[in-house]
Amino acid sequence: ALREDLRIDGREEPQEQLDLSKCFTTSLMADTVCLSDPQISPDGKKAAVTRFKARVEDGRFYSDAILLDLKTRKETGLGGGENVRAVRFAPAGSFVSFLSDESGELQLYVRYENGEVKKLTSLRHGITRCELSPTGDRFVFEAALWQEELESGLALFEMTREEKEAWRKEREWAPVEITEIDYKRDECYGVRDGSLSVIGMVDIEGNQRLLTDGIPYSYPAFSPDGRKIACYGNPHKGAAFSRKELFVLDA
Repeated sequence: ALREDLRIDGREEPQEQLDLSKCFTTSLMADTVCLSDPQISPDGKKAAVTRFKARVEDGRFYSDAILLDLKTRKETGLGGGENVRAVRFAPAGSFVSFLSDESGELQLYVRYENGEVKKLTSLRHGITRCELSPTGDRFVFEAALWQEELESGLALFEMTREEKEAWRKEREWAPVEITEIDYKRDECYGVRDGSLSVIGMVDIEGNQRLLTDGIPYSYPAFSPDGRKIACYGNPHKGAAFSRKELFVLDA
């Protein structure tokens, strides 16, 4: 696609090749913004979008989210963390929800029409994803936790930065016990870290609770009436470890 031959008077003359080293540079990567997850408010007057951008200094990507007034084109930023994403409009339009790592981990926040921002979750390692119920009063979320944290009751208590650093050092030097054939996965970039993906729920007042345990569950979604939650689960061991099953929970 970058090189074509030109035919002039029946003769073939190669076109000058494009020097890719002059096109794909670190500065170009830093200037490139990728848009994701567009959302429209129920009244059609506002939109929300997540923007991903590369940071050349440390080679990482970060994200921010904006609200856009579709009439005036005025932009309003959401959250104060390095990563803000997953904006959702309440059915009645009274608030927008989003994920932000302002506290250190990705947690769920809501922003009301008057500008007030409220933090709803305090998961020990943050949450992976969440969905707002059709009734607009509850959220279902997915989070990664370790079995000992579930048993000790620490799952819903977010760590301080000092506690998190100490926990990381402890995990880095801890031995890895391999009991299953799926101890390595591409999405984990090597050996699995031993965490368990669980499903939980939080209401608009910030009351949190976990709904699952025992096996990994992922990608929760509400039913249209908000009374059921569907999700994937991995109940199988051995060679069938990758086969997912569909589960339905009573919300």
